[in-house]
Amino acid sequence: MDMFNTSNVSKTSKLINSLGYWTLLLLAFALPVCVLYSSGVPSLMTKIFAGGVLVLVTAVFFVIAHIRAQEILLPKSSILGVAWLIPIAYLLSTLFASSGNQSIFGERLTMDSLSFMLISALALTITAITLTTTKKALGIYLAMLGSATLLTLIELYVFFVPSSVQSFGLQSVSLVGTLNDLGVFFGLITIFVLLSLVLLPVTSIVRGVLWIVLTASVFFLTAVNLTVLWWIIGAFALAFFVYSISSLTFSKKLQGLENISLASLAVLLLSFLFIAVPPVVDEAGNSNITAYVAHRVDIGEFDVRPSWSTTVSIGSQAFKDGGLVFGTGPGTFYHQWARYMPLSINVGAFWLTDFFYGIGLVPTSIITTGLLGAIAWLVFFVVFIWRGARNLILAKDGDKNDIANYVRVTSFVAALYLWINTVIQVPSPTLVLYAALLTGVFIASLGFVSNSHTTYFKLAVRENPRVGFVATLCLTLLLLGSAGGIYGLTVRYIAEASYQESADVISTNGDILGAYALANKALQLHQTDVYYRLVSNIDAVRVQNLIAQNKPVEEIKTEFEGYLSTSIGNALEATKLDEKDYQNWVNLGSIYQSVIPIGVGGVVESAVAAYDEALALRPSSPSIYYAKAVLERSRGDNAKAREYVEKAITLRNQYTDAIFLLAQIQIEENDVENAINSVEAITLFNPSNAVAFFQLGLLHYGVENFAVAAQNFQRAVSISSDYANAHYFLGLSYWRLGNTNGALAEFKEVQKTNPENANVNAIIVNLEAGRDPFVNLENADQLQTISGAPIQNIDDGVQKTEETGPLSE
Repeated sequence: MDMFNTSNVSKTSKLINSLGYWTLLLLAFALPVCVLYSSGVPSLMTKIFAGGVLVLVTAVFFVIAHIRAQEILLPKSSILGVAWLIPIAYLLSTLFASSGNQSIFGERLTMDSLSFMLISALALTITAITLTTTKKALGIYLAMLGSATLLTLIELYVFFVPSSVQSFGLQSVSLVGTLNDLGVFFGLITIFVLLSLVLLPVTSIVRGVLWIVLTASVFFLTAVNLTVLWWIIGAFALAFFVYSISSLTFSKKLQGLENISLASLAVLLLSFLFIAVPPVVDEAGNSNITAYVAHRVDIGEFDVRPSWSTTVSIGSQAFKDGGLVFGTGPGTFYHQWARYMPLSINVGAFWLTDFFYGIGLVPTSIITTGLLGAIAWLVFFVVFIWRGARNLILAKDGDKNDIANYVRVTSFVAALYLWINTVIQVPSPTLVLYAALLTGVFIASLGFVSNSHTTYFKLAVRENPRVGFVATLCLTLLLLGSAGGIYGLTVRYIAEASYQESADVISTNGDILGAYALANKALQLHQTDVYYRLVSNIDAVRVQNLIAQNKPVEEIKTEFEGYLSTSIGNALEATKLDEKDYQNWVNLGSIYQSVIPIGVGGVVESAVAAYDEALALRPSSPSIYYAKAVLERSRGDNAKAREYVEKAITLRNQYTDAIFLLAQIQIEENDVENAINSVEAITLFNPSNAVAFFQLGLLHYGVENFAVAAQNFQRAVSISSDYANAHYFLGLSYWRLGNTNGALAEFKEVQKTNPENANVNAIIVNLEAGRDPFVNLENADQLQTISGAPIQNIDDGVQKTEETGPLSE
């Protein structure tokens, strides 16, 4: 059946419609492999941009062709109707959940947004309408196959040449998204291959090719080794295997044992192996098969998200707090995470991480869109599964056309597989759009078979002026919306590229002026709190640079006041754009706090107020309590500082910065014994922290416990061999202990990294001459003591490790 069911349709309309179809094919091909790493934009945002633009361009061709033809055939499909309930739920949540403009596109192009859900529903709808023949549907499959082939070649190279990740500037070993996304994608290919072997009467050559494709797909599944994915693939493989031995294939030439799907059986057994045999390495270093595979393809990536229990807990508390009907607003899960995250998170490696999704995309969507979103997703899944199962069951062998039914079965099963993954994971935008495309293919395929219950609405403008008016109005609105969407996505993407480039310029060469220009360009294109924070921080750096110049106040007053005013103003704008984001308030507080030492009036109170707002939004944050402790100490209130820092340590007992601050306070209060105990705790929590051992050595040195001090300095230099300060005080400790040769060796180590330091050179000359090392040095007393030496702040030093409990891998 042709989309245009009339001889009056011009060749131009058909040409435009063909362009739309080819754009749809380009979408199917480009989604897995499209990356624009030169822009610096995260690859998932690139895929949302590229996928969204291609869908909207397809929509533009679709609208123009049908406005010219003044006729359109719409499938009578309940799936098509209920699919639009999801973007409707997002629209209502955007309007009534007080989530603001950010919910339309997402703060920085996200899937949990009105625009992405509209794009997905539009992709599903246009696919269902455009694919009017089996040949066109197979075109989508061929585009996906071509993309999978190219992706396989690229990923094999990346896997076996790991250095290519850095040399090519790749953000991940997976072009699809995360490593888990790569596994899901090749799970999809595995399902397609298994169904092809079961349903099609393939020749021996084609069968051999399919086995090669299956082997490659299974290799990547094995490399990713995601347990939940093995469960899903194993379940599908079991279903295909049971089907192959319980009924005839579509080709009735196959009989007996030839009808059994050995490929499905092999995948089923492999799935069982990786589920039942977790990786184990014994004391002798011997590994079982799964541990061996994990070691051989160690690609150093894993995905961590809130667990099911944590996601449900956060959702239930968000609903109690007024988000039951419309949710909290699209794209706002991280607000709820900050407010309701379990306290146990503070103990792990991800205590500073803001999670923008829960365990899966759909559970996250339910939290952000509320009861309306939950009903929309539930109705869609029920109708989709019911219609798919019903059509599979009611299919009559006598009416079957092999290729048409192959498309019908594969599109339903593949789409079901991908939709399942949206519930239990947060897949790449590629996989969500693929789910929409394949659902559209399934809807279209229901019209390919003679026993189908699907019929079509025929909207002919010429025959019914009223219907024509409504149809033309809708098409016109779609055209305008598509054009606006293309413009909006493009602007957002260019803004994000400017933002990323600005951040990169600062981190690589410290070009403040260049970074500021790029950050302002991003702001001019799109105003978001993240961009305002960056601009405010750049101005704050300018303020600090002016202070560091030590010029007379009169010379820098005007420039100083301008930078400070702009910095604070931009930070305040960020809080106005998203007053529920605790990071905006922390940023504002830190800017106020940075100018406290120079005596700017009123900044202390402003910093305290900003941190209090941040704590209201993230009440269990150790870092905010630590910031308040530093603030109180800076104005001399050690009692309050101790109160806040102890609260920070209570929330996270391994918080090294907070423990160091507590030790500073204890030293100032002449409580050296407890200060030593505090720093010793850090060395227990983090035995690879060289700074902690150095500071512990300083404390023991300060109380003339030189032997213990030397032990700690030795540990520091063993961890960081070029740690000049540790070598220096180790040399002092050896000298105090009478070990002149050891002291000389350590000072020579200091000389390697400080060859022009006159004091160090003089100390070495004195030691080599057998003299006291500080003879003839004017500041000899100062060089031998650390009276009042501050304990330095350091990074937390916690590396990411596998998490259990409230987080799920």
